[in-house]
Amino acid sequence: MTTTPEGPAPPLPGDGVEIDFTGRRAPLMWLLLKNSLLTVLTIGVYRFWAKTRIRRYFWNHVRIQGDALEYTGLPSELFIGFLIAIAVLVPVGSVYGTFDALLGPADAGPRTVLVFTNLIVLLTLFQVAFYRMWRYRLTRTAWRGIRFGLDGSTWHYLWLSAGWLVLVALTLGLAYPWMQVALWRYRVRHTRFGATYFGFAGDAMALLLPWLVVYAIPAALLALAAVSGPEPAVAAAIATPFAYLWYRIRQGRYLIGHTRLGRGRFESKLAVAPLLLAFLAVGACLGALFAAMAMPIVAAAAGESRDEAAFLVIFFIIGFIVLLPVITGAILRFELLRQLCLTTVLDDPDALEHAIQSAKDAPRYGEGLADAFDVGAI
Repeated sequence: MTTTPEGPAPPLPGDGVEIDFTGRRAPLMWLLLKNSLLTVLTIGVYRFWAKTRIRRYFWNHVRIQGDALEYTGLPSELFIGFLIAIAVLVPVGSVYGTFDALLGPADAGPRTVLVFTNLIVLLTLFQVAFYRMWRYRLTRTAWRGIRFGLDGSTWHYLWLSAGWLVLVALTLGLAYPWMQVALWRYRVRHTRFGATYFGFAGDAMALLLPWLVVYAIPAALLALAAVSGPEPAVAAAIATPFAYLWYRIRQGRYLIGHTRLGRGRFESKLAVAPLLLAFLAVGACLGALFAAMAMPIVAAAAGESRDEAAFLVIFFIIGFIVLLPVITGAILRFELLRQLCLTTVLDDPDALEHAIQSAKDAPRYGEGLADAFDVGAI
């Protein structure tokens, strides 16, 4: 990349790092369907093998400068991590249940404090699960034989996320952009490719206006509903998910665009339209699936065939469990990864070419809490 007296010149076409995604939906759909069927037949045990196969498919179709990523994680690591997570969550649930049982019907104040505390604990564990998920997946990801990694302290991230969650609650959600930027900054600045660390130079103030738009839409509609009737409340329920999706895409574009690798700068042109269409396609498919499966149940119930209706309900539930990950994976997750790859550019190829392997150890076990909470899109 050339330089000028004012600093680095804008990258010329082809001057940056090429990131491509070569996956196709049809093979992925069959893989998802087979994994889903085996997961149901094994009462969930196969999920660790299913996740590993899906990740290998996605990783192997992400091409950077023509070379694919490599996923080296093992199903056994995910399974052991899940067992460790259960050993953490069961005592937490037991403590909450014990205190809840000790409170009487008149203890409304202490019960509210208990519920709020439990919610903060669960949300904090959710954030820690995300952090450890990021660490595990990075250490199991390599490109041209060089492994990614995540340093930093899980305990520090725990207290950081807990503090921000409390602040978000106290500000009724207004501090949400600052929490997202602070947690992203910590994760990114402790992420490395080989021995080269990533950096982040963003400010949450840039996300305040988009977040206020999301914040204002449901608030205004609900205020209107209190005056004029339930119709605005229905509109708020419909508009809020779309507004939040729009914000998350804006946030993702901003966070990626202010991330660095060495002296290289990322740029994101992540667009709303493709992901919105994918989101609507998932909704349409799920609606059609629900209608197709519900109609025989309604017909059987109308004919007063209770045994047949009960059988169809069970069949509907199992069918929905099997097809849900196929629909969301082949449409939404596929499109999300595809768009992230095709709209992201690193302007300095030397940032990758000069990286050397790190000697730091990788975690021995899998995602644990992340798998228990089912965190992560891929």
